[in-house]
Amino acid sequence: MYEIRAATIEDVPALVEFGAAYVPSFYAPIIGEKAAAAFLEWWSENYFNQAINGKNVFVAVAPAEDRAANTAERIVGVAEWGTHEGQPVLWRLYVAPDLRSRGLGAQLLQQIIAALPEGSKTLLTEHVGGNLRAAAFYEREGFKLLRRDAHASGDTNRDTVWREKQLANLEA
Repeated sequence: MYEIRAATIEDVPALVEFGAAYVPSFYAPIIGEKAAAAFLEWWSENYFNQAINGKNVFVAVAPAEDRAANTAERIVGVAEWGTHEGQPVLWRLYVAPDLRSRGLGAQLLQQIIAALPEGSKTLLTEHVGGNLRAAAFYEREGFKLLRRDAHASGDTNRDTVWREKQLANLEA
């Protein structure tokens, strides 16, 4: 079983490493190498040092039995939420490639929903137009298409697709 917990400052180097290992290689075939490399701006040490202080970043950690003796925890998933125009937004949801399609993304999503402010009625998310895997995941998880913002380049794979999920009443 994977532990899902709030990220700490001690996790920052592993988060940066996770991003460098998986983000460009995933996005390069979809949006091109240069655009994919630009995504690493949001996987920097400086970025995470600030984001973690907001308590909005969660990590999934591999169980101890999946690690060699005396090795650090292995981050296998990352999720982050924030706000956009006053609404909660899931800005980041990534799972290590070898663990995709095993329910870990859904578990991270549930952790994000549980962390939202009381009374939150919706959760937004966005993804690039060419990320069909994300589109399918979000549809399975109940996110409905809100809009598609065209990218200035005209490349529909780089469009920003916005989705919204209606939440059950989170008030106590």
